[in-house]
Amino acid sequence: MKLAEALMERKETKARIESLKKRLYRSAQSEDGVPPAEPPAALLVELEHEIAAFERLVARINLTNATARFEDGYTLADVLIQRDMTRLRHLVLSNLADHAVAVPERYSQRELRNVPAIDVAETRRAADRAARDGRLLDARIQRLNWEIDLVTG
Repeated sequence: MKLAEALMERKETKARIESLKKRLYRSAQSEDGVPPAEPPAALLVELEHEIAAFERLVARINLTNATARFEDGYTLADVLIQRDMTRLRHLVLSNLADHAVAVPERYSQRELRNVPAIDVAETRRAADRAARDGRLLDARIQRLNWEIDLVTG
């Protein structure tokens, strides 16, 4: 199984867990004398099975991320962290630029006027560079995800 396939399976398993949780919560109570729509004990068994499967799959994914290497020697785990931090950098810079140009309402010309404390254009350019870098990292990650086999556990 390729890592990309395991990531899709992880997403599907997580969705099944969420669905089972909702069904279990709905079955936690019923009217006196009326059995719940689904037996909670059976749902709990099914939920435990899905949680165990999720745990095993995530452990294999994490091990694969820690051992898979790009051509430049970085591990997949290293590049995943780098991508996440690049996304964070983009978000912070974009929000910073937005806050710097926010126009508060002024009631009269005598009120103090707020001005940006940063170079908004340069901050937006830096945000754009971070977004581009994040996209490039994501493309590298996706390519490797389809090339690398999931570590057997």
